[in-house]
Amino acid sequence: MTTNTTELDFNPVDAPASPPMDRLLSASREELDLDMEIVEGELPTDAHGHIYINSAVGSVNSGGLPFVKFEGDGSLDGEWNTPIFNGDGYVIRMDFDQPGKLHLKTCIVKTPSFWADHALREGGPAREDKRFRKWIFKNLGMARMNLVFGQRNQANVAVIPVQFDHDPEPRMLATYEAGRPWEINPDSLEVIAPVGKSEDFDSMMPTWFWRYVFPAVMTTAHPVFDPYTKDFYICNFVQGVRNFVGFSRLMAGLDKNPDKVVKRIERELDKASEKEDKEEAMRDFENWLTGGASNDFSEADEKEAKNREEEFVPKWEKLVEKVYPGDFVNVLRWNGHPDLKKWRVRCNGKDITISHNMHQMGITRDYLILSNCSFKNNVSMMFNFIFPKYPQIESKIRDLVSRPQNPYADLYFIKREDLIDEVDVVHATHARIPLETVHFSCNYENPDGKVTIMTAHNTANCPAEWVRHFDRKKFDGEPMKKSLYGFLAVGQMDIGRVGRYVFDAEKGGLVEEETSVLFEKGNVEEPDNIGPHTWGVGLYSYRGYEEVDHRPAEIKNIYWQIFGLDREYLTDFVYDLYKNYPNREVSIEEVERLTQKGVPTGLARVDHSAPELKLNDFYMFEKDHHMRSIQFLPRKTRTEGLPEDMDGYVMFTITVPVAGEGDDRTYRGEVWLWDAAKLSEGPVCKLHHPKFKFAYTFHSVWTKTAAATNPINQIGIIDDIDDMVKWITNPVRQVKIEEFMDLYVYPHFKNQQNYIDDEDPADYLGKAYKAVLKLFKGNKKP
Repeated sequence: MTTNTTELDFNPVDAPASPPMDRLLSASREELDLDMEIVEGELPTDAHGHIYINSAVGSVNSGGLPFVKFEGDGSLDGEWNTPIFNGDGYVIRMDFDQPGKLHLKTCIVKTPSFWADHALREGGPAREDKRFRKWIFKNLGMARMNLVFGQRNQANVAVIPVQFDHDPEPRMLATYEAGRPWEINPDSLEVIAPVGKSEDFDSMMPTWFWRYVFPAVMTTAHPVFDPYTKDFYICNFVQGVRNFVGFSRLMAGLDKNPDKVVKRIERELDKASEKEDKEEAMRDFENWLTGGASNDFSEADEKEAKNREEEFVPKWEKLVEKVYPGDFVNVLRWNGHPDLKKWRVRCNGKDITISHNMHQMGITRDYLILSNCSFKNNVSMMFNFIFPKYPQIESKIRDLVSRPQNPYADLYFIKREDLIDEVDVVHATHARIPLETVHFSCNYENPDGKVTIMTAHNTANCPAEWVRHFDRKKFDGEPMKKSLYGFLAVGQMDIGRVGRYVFDAEKGGLVEEETSVLFEKGNVEEPDNIGPHTWGVGLYSYRGYEEVDHRPAEIKNIYWQIFGLDREYLTDFVYDLYKNYPNREVSIEEVERLTQKGVPTGLARVDHSAPELKLNDFYMFEKDHHMRSIQFLPRKTRTEGLPEDMDGYVMFTITVPVAGEGDDRTYRGEVWLWDAAKLSEGPVCKLHHPKFKFAYTFHSVWTKTAAATNPINQIGIIDDIDDMVKWITNPVRQVKIEEFMDLYVYPHFKNQQNYIDDEDPADYLGKAYKAVLKLFKGNKKP
């Protein structure tokens, strides 16, 4: 099959939407290669190395951020009000290798699922092809999916450097919670290859039920690399298979009979609202909504659908119990070569169930740490895709099924000596951090089996909720600013905290006498001049954070984002969700008073060494300044008498106001640097460039070098996808997908080098498909 090269032309800003580029949440998709301009101070000449940052910049249709409300023809845009976390990965590299200059290079992370999405964009070549025009991807809360291909791997959360013994230069990975890590070239930032094969990772959708080319895979945004043993670990978990299958059926129904499906949902919502017990109502509705294939939402005749449900449910439950036993967690090890080693993780002899997600992992000399962290994940977060036409559905479902995040985080300690090739199952010891935790870091050394963990506590602050178009402000009941739609619902409902926890990793117990938690309210009588405080703890950095050749034996000084309080960000929904927060330190009345007055954001340095944590340095920003990524970068030469973890600079990406008020206020993105030992004295340099426009940048890392890489023994991208296509049991669907890939995806990877071409899978012959059909007809078991 021949390929029209004009179909492969790529312009990252060529999209039907044209969002404004001067708002709080504006982000450009333009790929840059330029020098930043100094607007204040001087760039330190002893800053060196490179900072990599990951971020999200909207979809192939959006033209960047924010997501606009109306399409070109005046109709409502189906992506409007999508959370800003849901977008194509956009890696930023800042180069400090030329004295007096800060060079900037950026690139969209163009995985195979990106190219499929790009071809199907508004006005894209596949959208004009009658064979494929209905295969469009849709935003579903935090995810982006397509019923034919599966789930987008947007690779937009973090960047992790690795270097194995056979690597002459460090390599770089872009990570994402809903997919495998993808290796990118540290120099060009272009995609190289995935970590592992598709078949190495278990999918949320059972492959015997439906095989996606891009499987719905749940992993971690923060896999770990040990620079001393050269081991890279990542987790992969399966959660709520029944819910995912049912949700897929719902998506199909909405495509076929949207009005009738919505009426069915509304009737069930009305039934649930009549129940006095909210927990029972929530449980019953979720069970109905995500009842797997038993709810055939595409059925136009409700009576017939009910008959099918009664016939189908027992067979479905029996099949699920037999073939797909439930939730579980795997750990995988990568050594830079294609093959991964995988272990099932069990605790007390049972598979582990993850109620939220596994955003963070940790590693010490002797232990691997997994987490069920306080970043909730439930079905209500996937419902913004129907609101443009049916806004009442999204609001009602969120009100019914949203729960507060867990006010704690579960940890699982695995002995690294148990992770050997000869076994396939490992045991983990359970422990619990008694406060919400999304992010943590570990001392590398673990003397006497004691693991020390430094924690960021998002106490009564939910990073999984976002501002929706129907949200109202808590204090005056007015609609939320349109400029905040899709932003994190960051109304802080209690004082933020940072911690150092010491655990007995063998028994899972907390060593209380060596554990310390810090919070600082500041001068609450004068919020405008509150001084050092911890109202709203965010991201952090320290010397050695994820560095490719070093892990601190003991983490001491950590640099923290402190978000402050702002009445414009607190919605009535978030207030109601966390007003009865169980770990409260500050009364709800005091939180309300301070939020109404406002508390400025800050940059803090906290000493995490024993016995007690201490907040030793603090810089307070002017109002309406918004911190994004934070990164420590060391000085080129050591300064005598200064601790190594203070001998350097702290970099922030930051959004600052320019002019105007309210929704008309304009902003621009800047880069600020502080002397890490003198935060309170203010930034030593501020930089800007009119083309560098970001909404919210995420995790970052510092490296000494940024050399081009071309690793040996890569996963063959085309071969890996082709294997998934060959296993599709429906021959018509299989052929059409092969044609699509040949036209719009494979040509972008035809020049891949150093890849391994595995043998194709044996002819599948639709055996599982036929077995399932027999079961449903009552013939025989698969």
